[in-house]
This record gives sequence, structure tokens and C-alpha cells, in this order.
Amino acid sequence: MPGKSGPASSSRGEAIDTPALCLIHFSFLFMVVTTLLLDRGTDCNILSFEGETPLHVASRNSQVEVATLLLVRGADHNILRIDGRTPLQIAEEKGHAEMVALLLGRGAD
Repeated sequence: MPGKSGPASSSRGEAIDTPALCLIHFSFLFMVVTTLLLDRGTDCNILSFEGETPLHVASRNSQVEVATLLLVRGADHNILRIDGRTPLQIAEEKGHAEMVALLLGRGAD
């Protein structure tokens, strides 16, 4: 019906899960922005006003690709947040198994 709102569809007429599609775009945007900032010399261990680094944020949100990029670019995997927690501890608390495996594989403790 004209004017009726419903799920988006692909060119093949298949329904698209719009929230999932937004998350895919959002994740890609994180990678692009992180890469641009690092390429321009941003310190990958910089602390926010809340006392956490980009790796802490990636660990909390299970952004494995962003965390991988940060680690490759020299992020400290054992750096402490203002409350004394490491990225590994945050990932464990959130139950992000893939992030935990990444950090352990990089020598986090």
C-alpha cells in the first residue's frame, strides 16, 4: 500500500533487518574514523575524561576489529582505566568471548 511503512527490502525483494544493517554501517564507520585518527598521529593510548583508552571502549563494546587495529598500532593491552581495570577485565565482565580471546592472544593478563 502506498504510504505504508514496513521493513526495507533488497533489490531481490528480501526483507532487510534495518537495525542490523545500521549496526554494520556503524561498525564500519568506527573502523574508518579510528584509522583516520591513527594515521594522523593520534595517540592510541590517550585517556578520555572518564579515564579510559580507545581499547577500553572497544573492549566494552566488543568492537574486535577496532581493538585489533588499535593493538597493531601499539595500544597497551594491559593499560589501566582510572578505576584500575584493564581492557581484558572489561571484556570478561561483559562476556565478550571473542574480545577476551583477542586480548589473551596478544599477551594481556
